[in-house]
Amino acid sequence: MADDRHFVGGDWYRICDRSGFKIRAGRTRKQWNDIIVREESFENRQPQDFVRGRADPQIVPEPRPRHFPFQFIGPAFPVPNLITQSDQQALGWPGVLSDVLTVAGVAPNKTLMLAAGLSDSGAYLSSPSLIDLGSVRRALVFISVSVVGMPRRTLSIPNVANVIPSVDNSYVRAHAEISLGLGLTTFDLFSYPDLFAVANLFQAAPVMWGPWQKAANTVYATRFLRFRVVVDSFDENTSAFVYGFNYRIGAAP
Repeated sequence: MADDRHFVGGDWYRICDRSGFKIRAGRTRKQWNDIIVREESFENRQPQDFVRGRADPQIVPEPRPRHFPFQFIGPAFPVPNLITQSDQQALGWPGVLSDVLTVAGVAPNKTLMLAAGLSDSGAYLSSPSLIDLGSVRRALVFISVSVVGMPRRTLSIPNVANVIPSVDNSYVRAHAEISLGLGLTTFDLFSYPDLFAVANLFQAAPVMWGPWQKAANTVYATRFLRFRVVVDSFDENTSAFVYGFNYRIGAAP
C-alpha cells in the first residue's frame, strides 16, 4: 500500500504485477518479460538465457572402415574340462550351406565362399546340427571364425594363405551365431504305457530352438545348442572366403 495520500504530479499509482502492492509509478520498473514491478521485486534476466550452443560437427569426412586382414572371434587356447570340439574347415564343411559355396583348391581342404555378385549374405549351419550335452549344464563355449575378402580375379589362386597379407576385407564380414534349445517338443512323462516305469528324461527328441544370436565366448546354461556362420559382402565385386571355423565346449566350473 502506498505510504502517502497526497497528490504528486506525473506520479500515479500502479499495482505491482508480482507482489500486488499499490506503489507510485516512479518506484516501479518494467522487467524483460514485460511485467511491471516495484523496485524491491525487480529481477534481472537469467544470464543462462543468453547462452547459445556452438556448432560442433563430429562427422568424420570420408570415413573408411579399419583394415583387418583377419577377423577372429575367440582365443585359440585350450578349453578346460573339454566336452566336445569341432573344426568345420578341417572336416571339409560337412554342414548345411545357404547361399554360400565350398571351393576346393582355393585353400587347404576347401574354403567357404560367398560369391561376389551372386548374393550379399549367406549362412553355414555347422555339423552336427544338434549338439547334445546330455543334460542341462553350464557350458563354456569358445568359438572362432576367420574370414577374408578378395576380388573375383583371385579365384584362380591355389592357396588363400599366399595372398592374405595383400588383400582387404573391409567389404566383407563373418560372425558366428548360436541357438539354444529351449526344451523337447514331443516329450511327455505320461505317454508311457507303464506309469511306474522309470522315465528316461534324457532321451532324444525334437528340440524347440530359441532365436539365433551372436555367439560370445562365455557360459551358456543349456543342454542343446547349435552353431552357424553368417557371411556378408558389401561389394558386388568382392567375395568373402571363410577359411576357419571351429568351436570348443567345456564344462564350466
